[in-house]
Amino acid sequence: MDSDVRFWNNLAMKVEWTKVSQELVRSLRGRTTQGGLSRRLGFKTNVVYRWEAGLREPTADDLLKLLNRRVDNIEGALWRFAQGPNSEGPFDSEFSWSSWLKTIRGDQSVAEIANRLELSQQAVRRIFRGDSSPPLSRLLQLIDCLSNRVIGFVELMADPSTIKSLKGVLALVEAQLAMTFEHLYAEAIIACFETQGYAALPAHSNDWIAGRLDLPLSVVETTIEALVAARGIQVRHGKFKTQDHRMVNTQSRSRTESRRLARHWTQVSMDLHEDRTRSGYLVFSADQETVDDVGRIMTQAMHQVIARIAKSKTVEQVSALTVNMARLDCPLHLVDSIGLRSSKD
Repeated sequence: MDSDVRFWNNLAMKVEWTKVSQELVRSLRGRTTQGGLSRRLGFKTNVVYRWEAGLREPTADDLLKLLNRRVDNIEGALWRFAQGPNSEGPFDSEFSWSSWLKTIRGDQSVAEIANRLELSQQAVRRIFRGDSSPPLSRLLQLIDCLSNRVIGFVELMADPSTIKSLKGVLALVEAQLAMTFEHLYAEAIIACFETQGYAALPAHSNDWIAGRLDLPLSVVETTIEALVAARGIQVRHGKFKTQDHRMVNTQSRSRTESRRLARHWTQVSMDLHEDRTRSGYLVFSADQETVDDVGRIMTQAMHQVIARIAKSKTVEQVSALTVNMARLDCPLHLVDSIGLRSSKD
């Protein structure tokens, strides 16, 4: 199942998107000359030179032309990026940036997007209608705004470490990933900052957080220090405020660490008193296709849960929701190897 979890605003810094655009084109060009690549893309002038020099900016359509020459099945990769790793995607339809951006957008409102980008709502609507191909820098900014996964987008076509203008972003992403796996209660503490109870405090109190979550004071103190360092929270008027949009992709870490994170929150849920939990289970048998479909349904349901949480007008409680599906039986070809069948069988 897709383990893409909304948690951080990993671009809590200003990014020069036009510089990223220039450097991305340079990385994609490789050893081909600027003039040679310009001709291969169908231009009569050395437009690639102008792109890299910042004299003219490539559009999203220009990027797609370039990618089709540099990356195998790039349109399929783009659809998988937009819809998640378990999605088959509409690969039989003609690719368009407007449809692709709408997929990433989900149910986010035009007004909300326009406010983040500091654009007019009319300008945002034109992009989603496909009236024109946006500049590459705007496309990158849109991806950051809509999904906060611009690093993952760049990874589809180039090594992000070769894009100097993203160096600070990469370092921050790594710091925030480390937060998720090394400070396990960071999410719960952040959620506490969003509650009405915390808002009613005259000033920040580590003791209040520790009491609310039943955590040792030392855990709260060290976690908050790490959160500040990773730019997950910031102080405003004597109390901590969280970022408006949070996300981390746990798939970018090792499977062992991802499993440890899942086990932690599952165990936390199990250890709570019954009157504080809602739980259920279903043990079933089915073919592999059905199991895969169930995984996709669970992923879609999680995204719906996230969208519903985002619409909450007030914050009264902090909760943990764990979703797991595990295989119980042992594949027949492994039974003999682990000694569960005798030779007589």
